Amino acid sequence: MNTVSILVVEDDTSFALELEMMIIELGYRYLGNPQSSAEAFKAIASEEPNLIIMDINIQSEIDGISIAENIQSRNIPIIFITSFESEEYFERAKKILPAGYLVKPFHLLTLRGVIEKALLNQSELLSQETDGNSFLLKSSNTFHKVSLNNILWIQVDGNYCYFFTEEKKYVMKLSMKRVLNQINEKDTFLKIHRKFVIHKKYIKNFNSKNNTIQLNEADIPVGRLYRKKVLEILKET
Repeated sequence: MNTVSILVVEDDTSFALELEMMIIELGYRYLGNPQSSAEAFKAIASEEPNLIIMDINIQSEIDGISIAENIQSRNIPIIFITSFESEEYFERAKKILPAGYLVKPFHLLTLRGVIEKALLNQSELLSQETDGNSFLLKSSNTFHKVSLNNILWIQVDGNYCYFFTEEKKYVMKLSMKRVLNQINEKDTFLKIHRKFVIHKKYIKNFNSKNNTIQLNEADIPVGRLYRKKVLEILKET
């Protein structure tokens, strides 16, 4: 049986039932259909779906796009569905970087294609994570295996992480949480700000007045909550 689990957020009961049958027919695990934003947040937290099919126009406290905005840090691929095309919705939706779109009505093969593409893109994203010693990072449509020892610092900006080396900057769609789960932060890297992780060996100095660490020619801000840890590390080196 396919282990991929799919959560549907759709307030049209008859269409949600039809969608449920199609998902099951395709061999995926159906996790249910919360019909409000509050129920959706609870289901997402408890079920941890591999994929979400979300109605943009759900009639609730907030719409489907706003739900998606609130769960971006979870990095769950989202397929938006809608019954009409709207420039306003499209402009808002594309900022979420959805895994795909479906316009009602659609058929089984259409759904299958969109789901398969979303899962393929997600698997490629996961394969870009470190093997313990390196990251597979993309630059100009080419993947480069970059050693952790060559990464000076990592900066998060929304759904993206920027990896800085002496020669190049790479950008990947990864959350800071996922990056920290993959690197040996205690021994090699140090989180100095909610948006910055640095490689300890590249530290040149710490400016206590400006609360910045110099790495090569760059000044990286140190968050107030991380200042004590930074000072402890500098005493050890």
